[in-house]
Amino acid sequence: MKKTISAVTAALFMSSPAAFCGSTALAAQDFDTSAILAGIKAQIGDNKVTVPETPFYSYYTEDCHTFNINSASGLETELVLLRSWEEEVQPPPQPHPGPNPHPAPNPHPAPNPHGPGGGGSNHHNGGGHRWYLPEFAASIDTAAYAAEQEAIVKADANELAAEARQSAAAKRATSRRYGRSWSEQVKLSFGNRSLYPWETERFTVCLKGPSLSIYTKRAAYSYAINRNGGFYTLTPGAKLPTSPDENGIVLTGVEARNGIVTARFADKWAEYYGSDQTEIGATLYRSVFLWPDSKQGEAEVSFSSQNSYELQIKMNDLKPGKYYVKWAFRRQGMVSTGEEIFGGTTEKFEIR
Repeated sequence: MKKTISAVTAALFMSSPAAFCGSTALAAQDFDTSAILAGIKAQIGDNKVTVPETPFYSYYTEDCHTFNINSASGLETELVLLRSWEEEVQPPPQPHPGPNPHPAPNPHPAPNPHGPGGGGSNHHNGGGHRWYLPEFAASIDTAAYAAEQEAIVKADANELAAEARQSAAAKRATSRRYGRSWSEQVKLSFGNRSLYPWETERFTVCLKGPSLSIYTKRAAYSYAINRNGGFYTLTPGAKLPTSPDENGIVLTGVEARNGIVTARFADKWAEYYGSDQTEIGATLYRSVFLWPDSKQGEAEVSFSSQNSYELQIKMNDLKPGKYYVKWAFRRQGMVSTGEEIFGGTTEKFEIR
């Protein structure tokens, strides 16, 4: 539906009321309304202003659940209920702000520090020469004035914020409505497969309106996924390498002797890596007071997977002081991806 507003009608009536009502002696029974309306329509023609109604826009809410699967999980997940609604929103009308040729005056003008008639312009009333009045300047409490201005700004800001909250609440209450709704019970079922103790798979299922979707965030296998309603069946295919356990290798000790620093490590998951290689790198630093720490040596060695490893770093410059070691490792092979994992930094130890 459209509403029409005719500015011509009002103009005609204001400029020539006799054209509508005739003389003052015209009797009420002789007043022909239909003829007047026909005359108005003929004079208006297509000179109309149309104001269309603001339409409603609809969208679907989205409800998601993430399933985290590890080696202790069974072949089926728990049953999860997802819900989605259709929301219709009507944007508020955007009125034209219109011109503002006369801005509102400042109700709290700042005092002129140069006194009455003072200023910095080159007019005859004080221009060119700034007359400084000590007795007037002394009467201005600048700290009090600044506090007053700050209080005014805070009060205005609080008032505007309260009005904005009320306006937003009113818009939400009057321009939003709910339509249809959907719900789906979701569960994942896996074919027979096994995960390493440190591996975690992650799948996210989302319901958005009538559409149900599954997203693979992290997987240890290449899965063929079939869906029946909200029930997904994931059939495993080829095994995929995954990120190694960040805590799979730990530093067990550091020893310095005869210009050589020995770092020892333990491997928590060596039995699962078989013939895969484990690379360990370490860098030795000397702590320097009020200066960047200096690098004193580094080493990187690739080992066959075993329960313990030993890495030796030869010092570049044997000096007494406090030292520490930064180290990292990488798994190379079929089990894990080859990304570098930062192991950590040792406590400072002293070499005499």
